[in-house]
Amino acid sequence: MTLIKLSIASLTIVCGMMYNSHAVSFDCSKATTLVESLICSDDRLSQLDDLLNESYKKTISNNSQKAKLKSEQLSWMKNIRNKCKSYECLAASYEERINALTSSNPLKKADKNIVNGRCHMDVCWWWKIEKTERIKSNGESTLIKLLVRGSGEISFPNGNYPPNGFIPIEIDKTWNKVDEVFIFCSSKLPTYISLNEEKKKFIGIVPFSEDGIAPGVHEGIGNLYSHICHAGKEPIIQLDSSVALKEMELSDPVDILNER
Repeated sequence: MTLIKLSIASLTIVCGMMYNSHAVSFDCSKATTLVESLICSDDRLSQLDDLLNESYKKTISNNSQKAKLKSEQLSWMKNIRNKCKSYECLAASYEERINALTSSNPLKKADKNIVNGRCHMDVCWWWKIEKTERIKSNGESTLIKLLVRGSGEISFPNGNYPPNGFIPIEIDKTWNKVDEVFIFCSSKLPTYISLNEEKKKFIGIVPFSEDGIAPGVHEGIGNLYSHICHAGKEPIIQLDSSVALKEMELSDPVDILNER
């Protein structure tokens, strides 16, 4: 077996052929350096570049010393990032700079089981899905049982919320107890169902208005519904005024299949 070692120059050419053009802080089609080529050719580095760009823009918009922050950013690019010659060096330099910009809430990439709940009034919270189970279907509609945890609220001063897909490192200390809830995936009756301990009844809530948006306090359960039923994409629903934002009592979650 013959081993081939790529020189830095060769790696730059190879990386240039693999551009995904994900990075937003510069135009990948005009990348000329090894660092730029590595960022454009690797999904993880591209995500870090996106996150850093968003973090920097949010931080500088709320910073009274904009000139100083800009100088620090340029210095980081010149003296740290641009001196990297490997993926490991670049990833580490990006993560350190991101955490420096978001020092009150250092961030990490969320796994697929963590879903945005709601960000409002300088705080955010998330869902953590422990388990899903398909209960019953009726035509194109399906009832799914979930074991979930909600996070505690985490403060983000000045509304400097993390981008979608990223969560604060401290979140692991905030998860609440496991709750059993149900999601009814349906284009005509999209419903979130949970047990009301006081009434000893299940309460079903349609969290969407007629335009398909989950307003205000329903945003969190709307996001959970979209994640479970539509892989996080905007749901395609067909609501009329009698169904939008509807709330109903159910003796058993499977009764939702009989609702109209």
